[in-house]
Amino acid sequence: MAKEYARLDLLQEVTTNSGSKSHEIVIFRPTAKDLAQLFEAPTIKARLEKFVSTNVRAVNGADTPPQEFKAGELSSPDVLEVIDLIGSFSREADGAPTSDVIGDGVTAPVVYNLQHEIKLSEGDDAQVIRQIQFEAKRLGELSEFLDTSGEAQEFRVFMRLFGTLLGTRLPMSDSIINAMDFMDYYTIRKKIMGKLVASQNRWRRTST
Repeated sequence: MAKEYARLDLLQEVTTNSGSKSHEIVIFRPTAKDLAQLFEAPTIKARLEKFVSTNVRAVNGADTPPQEFKAGELSSPDVLEVIDLIGSFSREADGAPTSDVIGDGVTAPVVYNLQHEIKLSEGDDAQVIRQIQFEAKRLGELSEFLDTSGEAQEFRVFMRLFGTLLGTRLPMSDSIINAMDFMDYYTIRKKIMGKLVASQNRWRRTST
């Protein structure tokens, strides 16, 4: 399980899958993979169920391990708190420092310093990814991205086509993309993807 992100004191207790009762839940930091699962869910209810099953656990003091429970156990006021918490991930990324994004991707590559480094294995000699470089592509290289649908798949294709891992010879892979912290996911979406795959309204109309 990932690092703890937040806790919520419930207004109404939930029953865990093991049958115990709890008035508190802990929310663990989501990864890019966790967010992808949310975006791929067809309804808000399905998103909540996926998020709770993946990133939320019930707790009963420090001496008991976190317990799984069904999202349907949450009362409506507590559900709304969880919905607001999910929204806080994007809001938190809005305040990410712009100093982590250097370059425009066209005249010079965008070099992004990960806010949460990705450790590929355990031990003192583990490879660690700290920087990713992004560069604009020609039309002939863009067909896969242009034909992509869905927010999660769009991000994965963007990372594979435009991103290069610095400090390692490893290629960009789904496992590395999935392991990214949610802050890096949202920062790349908001502050880098737009530079390379969105119109900046630079064209000028010259006739009427």
